[in-house]
Amino acid sequence: MRYYVSFLFCLYSISCICQSEVAYELIDTQGDIKLYSKKDTKSGFIEYKAELSSSRINFKDVLHIFSDYENHNTWIYNCLESKLLKRDSNEVYLYQTVKSTWPLKNRDYILRFTVNEVTETHVDLRYEAASHYIPDLNEYVRIEEMSGRWDVKTNGRATTVTMYGSFNPKLQIMPTIFQKKYVKLIPLSTLNKLSEKLLSIQN
Repeated sequence: MRYYVSFLFCLYSISCICQSEVAYELIDTQGDIKLYSKKDTKSGFIEYKAELSSSRINFKDVLHIFSDYENHNTWIYNCLESKLLKRDSNEVYLYQTVKSTWPLKNRDYILRFTVNEVTETHVDLRYEAASHYIPDLNEYVRIEEMSGRWDVKTNGRATTVTMYGSFNPKLQIMPTIFQKKYVKLIPLSTLNKLSEKLLSIQN
């Protein structure tokens, strides 16, 4: 019975891995960055995956930049402000505002981060919207549906940072061309700026 349960668990794990691999398709490669598009995108959502892999960046430096929450606006795409609301051993609440293209109002959101140290060389950071943690501010449109993950690992030769994102920008109509643009632009800009910060630390 024990071997049967173990066999079923292995099948389930393989199934999950396969599903995660087929959910995205590679759409572009720019330098050390690979960009992916989700095949079945939720209606009204922008969803993406991107990967930065380089031997020139340091695993611990990545974690340091991530944990510097109030400076996320220096590398997150279009982020205007990043404010730490609460922090304990493995949970963080973060308030951020982002610039929107005129004539749209700027957006804001609250994220609840959880940090999981899988191994000494692999850290998994997950986030989800915590919209009601602070009241809405009239000058912004509150993004209430947002989730994602940062996966950071090293094999001793290269460090790989993988970002997954899914959010509803709260647009009544979102043209396909707009969606395709930001599926690439958001992760590409973010990972390029992150890479620049990491390389500047090395210098």
